[in-house]
Amino acid sequence: MRREIGYWHREGRELFYYLEFKPDTAQFYLTCEHTPSIGEGSVRSVLLSEARGERYYEDALLIIKEELFKQYTL
Repeated sequence: MRREIGYWHREGRELFYYLEFKPDTAQFYLTCEHTPSIGEGSVRSVLLSEARGERYYEDALLIIKEELFKQYTL
């Protein structure tokens, strides 16, 4: 499962940032997909527990907190 949390564009370069959850390992990842104007793109995933200081790290934590503590009624 993944949710887009950020986007950056400059001079033909695009960076898409995602918060990903992998159910098989029960771990969250901060993923960045890089799409340059020329050449091949790349994907970089960092375990969220090791991603402090990365762009959009705080946003990823906020999304998890908001969803985790959302008021649900049964």
